[in-house]
Amino acid sequence: MEWDDGFLETVTDPSARTPEEPAMNAQIIRAVQPLPEAQRIVMLLIAVEGLSYSEAAEVLDVPNGTIVSRLSRARQAIGALFNDLKKDNRAKDAANSEEIGA
Repeated sequence: MEWDDGFLETVTDPSARTPEEPAMNAQIIRAVQPLPEAQRIVMLLIAVEGLSYSEAAEVLDVPNGTIVSRLSRARQAIGALFNDLKKDNRAKDAANSEEIGA
């Protein structure tokens, strides 16, 4: 088989963004808005911008441990927010099911 440059067009670029990435980034941005500024910045640098912990620490001029701590607290807060949303959605679904069955 001979080399055909047309084959290159069928290979995905591993550094290219996926179609889901902008939607996921928008969800992350909405979720981090209520966080304290320090946590919000760390979350955005790492989750959206794709910086490593070390890079984020360098950008913010803080120790790596501070990045880890802020990111951990931010993730806990966001996790709690999503758990609350899930509970609300389950309650709404249950109420809707009762209305339909009534």
